[in-house]
Amino acid sequence: MEYITPKEVGELWGISERRVQHLCANGQIDGGKRLGGKVWVITAGASKPIDGRTRAAKQKVQQMVPENNTGRGRQIEQEQKAGVK
Repeated sequence: MEYITPKEVGELWGISERRVQHLCANGQIDGGKRLGGKVWVITAGASKPIDGRTRAAKQKVQQMVPENNTGRGRQIEQEQKAGVK
């Protein structure tokens, strides 16, 4: 298995080395491992996690939610329309 450094990953993804280290520490990068307690390595070919702050990411998350999962907000709206209290 081939590994690359956070600096290399940052250059590929257009983010800083520190941000890559932070994502690894939070478990957001599959294949991120710590060597010797200080150095992070990432599996070559790991995918960049979704940045939830962007509009595209929010749309992608909405697409991933199943249609039958209406959530409590919609349930309340439906109850209000039906006159249930």
